[in-house]
Amino acid sequence: MLAIGLALASAACGRDARSGDRSLQVRVTVDPPAPLVGTAEVRVEVADADWSPRNGARVVLTGIREGVTLAVDTAWGEGAGRYTAPAFRFEVTGDWVLVARVELPDGRWQEVERKVTVGGDG
Repeated sequence: MLAIGLALASAACGRDARSGDRSLQVRVTVDPPAPLVGTAEVRVEVADADWSPRNGARVVLTGIREGVTLAVDTAWGEGAGRYTAPAFRFEVTGDWVLVARVELPDGRWQEVERKVTVGGDG
């Protein structure tokens, strides 16, 4: 029983914290990668499984720290499957989970989590 439990736990830890339609590819980047308290640019790339860009998506970003939602923003389309939130607010230092929820007009959706460590403002 212990071996089965350990195997299941390790499999769960290896997952990439995604849910939704796995035929969609979603990549989230933060600039700078280790932001300070304040704002940072968040970019989201959306594509089909073969990385063909998908436009027309609704992209909502949620910033969570210690289980509490501290920020919500929308990333706007720029074409070629790229979406940007130019000033996502990271209000406090610490480890955040940034959740990008992508919803396409055809009903497919995908959620991706990205861990972000926010530093002090110096």
